[in-house]
Amino acid sequence: MSRWRDRLKVFVLLPAVVVAVGVLAYFTFRTTLQVDNLRQQSVLESTLALRTFEVDQKTQGDLPMIYAPQSQRGNFFNRQERNVRSLQFVEALTMSRDWHGQHVFKFGFDFQRSHFDGINFSHDVNSVRLDGSLAERITFSPPSTNPEVTGTEVALFAQDRWRVNDHFDVSPDLQWIWRAGGNAAAPTIFVGGVRARVGF
Repeated sequence: MSRWRDRLKVFVLLPAVVVAVGVLAYFTFRTTLQVDNLRQQSVLESTLALRTFEVDQKTQGDLPMIYAPQSQRGNFFNRQERNVRSLQFVEALTMSRDWHGQHVFKFGFDFQRSHFDGINFSHDVNSVRLDGSLAERITFSPPSTNPEVTGTEVALFAQDRWRVNDHFDVSPDLQWIWRAGGNAAAPTIFVGGVRARVGF
């Protein structure tokens, strides 16, 4: 059942988003064919963002962590290093048109690719009795791991802010998201909504 639902989203909802974007572009460009008018009625926004950061959680030494009934000693059992890098590119075209009110169309795409890698190392954890004898030892196998994840998310969006008059405006919008959160196993998401505002 879930497989058919995914196929429905890909083969029905995605073309619906593409058609909606095409319809908005058609009605917008139809009345703005001249270059001068196009420049006056449209704004193209391009955003490129590069992000990188590191997180290092280091211990003070390599001694095992020891829990006693009345005390605790040794070094913390876990050490982590994390490196994250991401690239985001957003292209959005905003255009205005007068047709049964004032319209502001906005459509475009959002591309984001992220990469994570790091080191995760864990020492032994010992629990001892009052006399100092070993009661329990926790070991981690393997003691060191190197997690690494890369993900890509792509989104298409289209919206229209339609100001019918001074007292009423409505804003329908559509959004299609592929690999949400960069998860290759995530289902394709289609979102549609309408917002309205009434003034007196």
